[in-house]
Amino acid sequence: MKKDEVLKNVLSDNDRFRNIINNALFDGKNTIKEETLSDLNIEYDYYSEGKYNKKIRDLLKSCVLKKDDLLNYVVFGIENQIEYDKYMALRCLEYDLLEYERQIYIEKLKDFKPVLTLVIYYGKTKWKNKKLSDIIKVDKVCDALNVDKNPWKWMDYYELHLLSINELTESELNNFNLDNRQLFKTMRSLNNKEKLNILKNDNDFIKVNKDMANAISYLLNIDINIKGDDINMCKALEELKQDWKQEGILLGKAEGKAEGIALGEAKGKAEGKAEAYESNIKTMYKNGFDEALISKALDLDIEYVKSVLSK
Repeated sequence: MKKDEVLKNVLSDNDRFRNIINNALFDGKNTIKEETLSDLNIEYDYYSEGKYNKKIRDLLKSCVLKKDDLLNYVVFGIENQIEYDKYMALRCLEYDLLEYERQIYIEKLKDFKPVLTLVIYYGKTKWKNKKLSDIIKVDKVCDALNVDKNPWKWMDYYELHLLSINELTESELNNFNLDNRQLFKTMRSLNNKEKLNILKNDNDFIKVNKDMANAISYLLNIDINIKGDDINMCKALEELKQDWKQEGILLGKAEGKAEGIALGEAKGKAEGKAEAYESNIKTMYKNGFDEALISKALDLDIEYVKSVLSK
């Protein structure tokens, strides 16, 4: 099972789903209730380029809203992104359009159910390209043709709804329910020795329910003996005695050295030309090392490491 599958499984729970939607889209108000949500088909079949194709979303739920004895419906989607995708706005637009097409041609609806997609981003790189206008650069074309941009103004209005986990303040994070805080803190701790150490003493991890404990165990790549419905994750992490592994990387005893990772001929220190430095930095980061570990393992200035990873 991949990390994105684990994320989809735990966030498919209606209470976790509605808590995220309410905090990310409705200023924390209890706008969406757990009992009003129901799962929708996440697969779309469509015909393109002479063949049938399939698109699969992460999560999609219908929500029933009642006012003055009238029922209204809205569709919420969640897309989990572990890595930055510059074309995500286009992907979400396509997902939303496919949902509207299904409502028209499959469900035969006379009135649309509005569709709203939230992207949960777990990466460290700052997200760019939130609008279509950030991706499709029409300014240069307009300048070349000496025409006004107004016909393309609609691109400015389609913008990603983005929840960037690593940019949440402690106050913002505390607005989420316990399950979601546990998940988000776990995701923020991946490949980060210092943050993993903090989890051992975090009160949020004293009581973790079984399915979330299984998810955390998988995401951190640690073996936890899970018995009963509630697990003391702080105790479980303490008993590991720093023996945490993240995708084959020994974090607890790394102490600046790359252990268990085949780095070719780098041997912990990038030598030679600038290309070799950059290649090894990017390889280590891709394999789960954080900036501090890369800096120590390759004996490089951390600011240089950061500059390479920001390119």
